[in-house]
Amino acid sequence: MNGRLVGWMMLLMAALLPPVTARAELRVTAVAEPWQPYMGPDLPQQGFLVELTQEALARSGYKLDVKFVPWARALLLVKTGEATALLGAYHTSEREEFLAFSDPVTSVQDVLFARKDSAISYRSLEDLEKYKICVVRGAAHGKEFDEARMLHKEQVSNREMCIKMLMAARVDLIVGPEDVTTYILRTSYPDYYPQITALQPPVQTNALYVGFSRNVPDYPLLVAAFNDGLRKLRDDGTLARLAKKHGIALAGRRGPVN
Repeated sequence: MNGRLVGWMMLLMAALLPPVTARAELRVTAVAEPWQPYMGPDLPQQGFLVELTQEALARSGYKLDVKFVPWARALLLVKTGEATALLGAYHTSEREEFLAFSDPVTSVQDVLFARKDSAISYRSLEDLEKYKICVVRGAAHGKEFDEARMLHKEQVSNREMCIKMLMAARVDLIVGPEDVTTYILRTSYPDYYPQITALQPPVQTNALYVGFSRNVPDYPLLVAAFNDGLRKLRDDGTLARLAKKHGIALAGRRGPVN
């Protein structure tokens, strides 16, 4: 094969490929907080929410890159447009200003945790006025709880710190997603796990979304692509298969801490 023919073939192949800018647009950069058992850097395929998002976006030709960072940092990155998507977000009116939310993926129950020897119980938020409650900075737990001014909330950077403060009696309660907090207790603090109980009633049952930054170009197309992919995953059974693979109960409870 002579050099001229090779040259023409290379030009033809280059012409058939999409432009570099177009190919770059098919890559989505997402951020997330380590949120086991739903997602985390050490989980298989980085967890249920990551694999689900990859599969949903892949149906429209998008590739997904995920970076795990603290929650407050994740919010900042999508707010400024440095990241395209935020995985595992609850919907709030404040976040609506900088995030376009997908259709809900599943739901998660937020509860209060207390030391068993505290004998704390409650029926309404008003019953909690005298207690110190540890919350993760930037996290949402439902409109009623988030806007309850009478509650004494101690903000920290992560749930592990909340657990340590609870066991050191620096706070009386911690609030968080039941599945996630239980996972942390079982895997990272097995000695603490039998000493902590989840209180009823739940603080809130929250739908779980993927949020797309309003500060990136064509974000409506990304939302539409994800929603279309999510619908297809539900219809063809892939969503249920992924949930079973990762041990996730879709829109259901995994049981309280005992």
